[in-house]
Amino acid sequence: MQFITLLLSFPLCSKAIQRSPLLLLSAACFLLSCCASTGDPHQGGYLGWSEKKSGDRQNAMKSELVGLHQEGDELQDQRSSLQGEIAALHKKLRAAKARQDAAAVARIENEIRSKEARLGVLLEAL
Repeated sequence: MQFITLLLSFPLCSKAIQRSPLLLLSAACFLLSCCASTGDPHQGGYLGWSEKKSGDRQNAMKSELVGLHQEGDELQDQRSSLQGEIAALHKKLRAAKARQDAAAVARIENEIRSKEARLGVLLEAL
């Protein structure tokens, strides 16, 4: 826009543009084609949008999504593993209580609390 104002400030250019609206249209098209393009339709508008940049942006977003899915799957696997370990510890705890082994009961209860804390952290991450 500043370029058009500058262009119109020169007397020779001003008269030429007044005589030929096509020249003004050509100058405007040239200026618009010089604008930076973007792959984001919310930033570039119709004239500043680039299909290649948009494709690159979509591919980057897809790669990020795949990575997030893999991370989610890993967290789910860890959760399942911890839940299995906790269930096994509860079984051991029942056996230790049946034997009236106080030391084993205390050790197993501490292990269960530790694993349940880790499980809580994992569930927050999900």
